[in-house]
Amino acid sequence: MSQHNDKPYLAYESIAEDYAIEQDDPKMRDRCRTMFLDLLRGKRVLELGCGPGHDGAKLQEAGCNVTSIDLCESFLEYGRRTYPNVDFQCMDIEEPSFESNTFDGIFGMACFCHVPKENVKKALGNYLDILQTGGSLFLCHGDSEQVDGYVVDYWGGIEGNKVEIFCHHRDVLKTSLEEVGFDEIQVTHIDCPFYEEMPRLKKNGIRMYAISAKKP
Repeated sequence: MSQHNDKPYLAYESIAEDYAIEQDDPKMRDRCRTMFLDLLRGKRVLELGCGPGHDGAKLQEAGCNVTSIDLCESFLEYGRRTYPNVDFQCMDIEEPSFESNTFDGIFGMACFCHVPKENVKKALGNYLDILQTGGSLFLCHGDSEQVDGYVVDYWGGIEGNKVEIFCHHRDVLKTSLEEVGFDEIQVTHIDCPFYEEMPRLKKNGIRMYAISAKKP
């Protein structure tokens, strides 16, 4: 595989408004938010890779106090304009700069695909640090038995707008969570007809799953 782009957020800058309108699978997202809320013991939530902020806004409506982070300024501008009650901040999902024990829960919806394999443990360790004791981490992600990742050459249908996607296998991610100190790890297969029929995902055998863990 080619060397990965270390600034994948730039690929979203020119397509942010269209991306915000064309939501992928509302039923899957609703299920994931419900699973996360069932785990949550508290209200202070960090949303990773928030994109346009739809999920953070729904969590805010459910009674959470949400901080949503992303590096794409166009997404943040859209989110602040559309969901003024959510706290949007420009921040790297691999290195969120908050004090230890800040959040009751961390929610990441299809954003961990932009974290390279070599950065996974460091990112998970950072999440463990900023969670309160008993806090929950929830990630929705895609993996494959065929590939470890793949490159999209026309992200958002724009020629030259290249993004590399990392498919962290659920078993490997579970082990990484254990190694950095999480426990009560659960892996759940997620049915998602929208993604299952997407040509590039079908070609690479991508399967969606949710993984959750708690800080002991």
